[in-house]
Amino acid sequence: MSKEHIPGDSRSAEQRCLALGGNQFDFICEVDAAGRIYHVSANHEAFFGRSLQQITAAPVTEMVHPEDRARAMQVLNEAFRSGESTRATLRVVGRNAWVRWIDCTISPLQTEAGDTHAVLLSRDMTESKCLEQNLRTSRERFRLISDNAYDMIAEYDMSENLLYANDRTREVLGYSSADLQGRPPHFFVHPEDRVLTRNAFARVRSGETPRIAVSYRGGRRDGSWCRIEANICAVTPLEGEPRILVIARDVSRHVEAEERLRESEERYRQLVESSPVGILVIQGHKIAFSNQAGAEICGSSEPRELVGTDIFDLVELADADALDAQLARARARMPAADVMEVRICGLDGRIRDVLGAGRMISYRGAPAYQGIIREITELRRAEREQKRLELQLQEARKLESLGVLAGGIAHDFNNLLAVILSNVRFARQAVAGQPELDDALGDTAEAAESAARLTSQLLAYAGRRSPAVRSVDLSQLVQENSALLGSAVQSGLELAFELAQDVLPVHADAVQIEQVVMNLVINAAEAIGERAGTITVATGRTDATQAETGLWVGGEGLRGGEYAYLEVRDTGCGMDAATRERIFEPFFTTKTQGHGLGLSAVLGLVRGHGGAISLRTEPGRGTALRIHFPVSDDPIHYQVDPVERAAELGDAVVLAVEGERDLDRKATRVLRDGGVRVVEAVRGDEAIARARMLEDEIDVGLIDLDSTSPSGVDIALELRALRPELPLLLTGETQAVALARHLANAAPAEFLAKPYREAALLEHLRILLGKQATDGAAPETG
Repeated sequence: MSKEHIPGDSRSAEQRCLALGGNQFDFICEVDAAGRIYHVSANHEAFFGRSLQQITAAPVTEMVHPEDRARAMQVLNEAFRSGESTRATLRVVGRNAWVRWIDCTISPLQTEAGDTHAVLLSRDMTESKCLEQNLRTSRERFRLISDNAYDMIAEYDMSENLLYANDRTREVLGYSSADLQGRPPHFFVHPEDRVLTRNAFARVRSGETPRIAVSYRGGRRDGSWCRIEANICAVTPLEGEPRILVIARDVSRHVEAEERLRESEERYRQLVESSPVGILVIQGHKIAFSNQAGAEICGSSEPRELVGTDIFDLVELADADALDAQLARARARMPAADVMEVRICGLDGRIRDVLGAGRMISYRGAPAYQGIIREITELRRAEREQKRLELQLQEARKLESLGVLAGGIAHDFNNLLAVILSNVRFARQAVAGQPELDDALGDTAEAAESAARLTSQLLAYAGRRSPAVRSVDLSQLVQENSALLGSAVQSGLELAFELAQDVLPVHADAVQIEQVVMNLVINAAEAIGERAGTITVATGRTDATQAETGLWVGGEGLRGGEYAYLEVRDTGCGMDAATRERIFEPFFTTKTQGHGLGLSAVLGLVRGHGGAISLRTEPGRGTALRIHFPVSDDPIHYQVDPVERAAELGDAVVLAVEGERDLDRKATRVLRDGGVRVVEAVRGDEAIARARMLEDEIDVGLIDLDSTSPSGVDIALELRALRPELPLLLTGETQAVALARHLANAAPAEFLAKPYREAALLEHLRILLGKQATDGAAPETG
């Protein structure tokens, strides 16, 4: 300030002011209303980097930052106008063009000359301004981070009053800033979790712990609940007031995902453990996991017993290479076969067929092969059994076709033999007294009867001979034929009998069973040959399951139960496997003179009785053939001498319905030779007409089922309808036993198979006319 502006008596005040301004941090400057400087403190020189003369030569606004000059003049003018002190914060330009912040107080005053000046008292506020700016920047940075953070951030005072909540907090809970104000932190907590959060706040507030983590259910504004995980800690900001800071995260999706994962794992565990197929996890060559089904397939009662087992210790050696290749392809991620089949020997020692497939998975952090396996042992056994049955079916069809062929030939040949035998016997009566002719005719009759027996075997094999079935004791039947069987074997052979002591009732044609026994004994004798040996005929009872009956020859479809058996065993040469497979084939024989119908005929007869055959034989150890018959529940029919039970034919009248040719009318000639009155009929209408005409005179109806036209069955049914009480005798080669039984419901009816002997025909007539006809005895039919 110029000295001329200051009065002389004010020198001391000026000096004090200058000393004060030069020794304080504050800057003192005196200006007039135009901004001209009258006085500055000495520290201006150092601060601004100018001399005092330079400073006082320029207006005060020259020291102000250009951007703040207008505002500086505005504040200065306002102070001069109002006459009151005014405060402003401005930027000034110091030495080296440094920009500094000052806090300036402008106070107007009156000089002695009466002018209005202003004293500017300034303080350097640069450091404080920078701190304030940094604080604002920090707070802005915190606000940006907080508002854009994924976590929920809330600040409370020690009274748990909400001071701040970021946008994420409002977003998760669904509340506005106004709604959050005044709400205690526990307001947003599920009632069951509030004790937990209150305790956490109390521990932090009391200083027991600086930080605590807590998990609770948070309440949204819409009434739903979310899962919150929070860190609660105590902080002390710059202002010195302690705060409680809560940093939390909505983990609902994570918790739900974990819950779904646990549920999925639980479902997978239950699925695996309850799966009916086996599941194995193999790491290296060791079994690392197995479910219950897999353990059972591998012969273990519990999966833990199987874990750690080397898979190649279970797999059969023949399948080990294939399994090793399968595992190698899977590890190399190469295409592998969909399924593979191996045989394993389980821990229990049982061999099993196993079908499996698999792929590579991750198990407990390491690669592993997961295999799905299923036991197919029973399936393979069933397939083998099916194949065996198919072969049996093919064999049965082959035998059936042969039977049809044999039956067709035997049928026609049998009719010719019946005529031959009838005429030979008639001729022998005519040449009585001529020994040479009688011997020749006798030889002819014997040969024809042998041929008849052969055709009988063919018909039996073909199933076209119906057995005259009655309930007989199998042991008694063998015992009654023991002498005949003894005469059939050559000298030097021993014939032994092991017959059951109890009754063995079976439904059987006694004559056919005798034929079966005779064939078996003769075969046994031929198997022993010229050597010494023993043939044993045995009977007894046995219980068999349906599986066992299925293994018998002809046993397909037989039920399990009790069976009576007839066994013939020998000490002969036995049979090899190839011979054993073919012995029941027609025309197959190992004998040079055999015709190959013996055992095939036996099989046909046994099948006709609902039975089957089992065979035991080994080369050099003999053969045992056992015939199995179902046990009968009917009472035994004991054979009575026909002579004792037959009635005299006397003058009985028989209506005979036979063929038109003379050779067909064998029965008519036999009856007339036996003194029986015969009424002949060759057609069905003729037979019915004669039956009506001679209704009271006819005693028996004789019908040849094979020679009549129309069907002999129709004629029999018409006669039964016309004369319900008339006894009927049916002859032929068809399955007429069932028809005879049906007709016998009203009156006696018998069936006589052709070819038959004259005595058999007369015997059947006696039975029908006798008092004991209903006993159903079966006279000789061959």
